[in-house]
Amino acid sequence: MAKKITVITRYFWPEGGGAEQATYLVVRDVLSQVGDVTVISGTRKPAVVNGVNYVHWNSLSRSSKSRVLLESMLRFGDIKRVIMESDIVYIPSNAVLPLAIPVRRVNPSAGLSFTSMISK
Repeated sequence: MAKKITVITRYFWPEGGGAEQATYLVVRDVLSQVGDVTVISGTRKPAVVNGVNYVHWNSLSRSSKSRVLLESMLRFGDIKRVIMESDIVYIPSNAVLPLAIPVRRVNPSAGLSFTSMISK
């Protein structure tokens, strides 16, 4: 039985830069090969990967990180069903890393994984 994997990221390739391209490649070359993947992002026209479901979440397309964080916390119910059905939740975007808290509350059995680029 394939794992249900959810990726929550502020931007998805072709928006963004190197980190977003790396996330796209991980989704395309690794995650899509081992499970059913859903990408939740603020990107309206993401690069297409066969077999991957996309959810445009308007809360992630706000202009500032603080606005993204506030609105995504207030509107978490919009993606709650997807999170509840996930076996793994991957959060590669540091702008939405605090979403790990409500993710854990609604689905304590989901494996959580995050990566974050910290600039010097």
